[in-house]
Amino acid sequence: MENMAAARQHIQILRPALQQDSRFTNIVLHPFTGAGGSLLVSGELLSDAALTDLKQVVVTSKPPVEIVYHVYVIPLELQDEIRKTNK
Repeated sequence: MENMAAARQHIQILRPALQQDSRFTNIVLHPFTGAGGSLLVSGELLSDAALTDLKQVVVTSKPPVEIVYHVYVIPLELQDEIRKTNK
């Protein structure tokens, strides 16, 4: 699985870039067997803008394999409920 190895190697390049932005602390990277070997980007974000920025960081890193996104944007209503619960 050449693509799986390439995905593993690229994670080492991409992870530090994501760690520079606190919005991406809930994002996880894994090599993935889908699409003939790809890089899975999964997790949760708080806004569509953060998702757009995440995708830009990923594209800018020039991944050597297909990227599969499984990222959930938490709705504002749910974010409000979480804040109320944590007070």
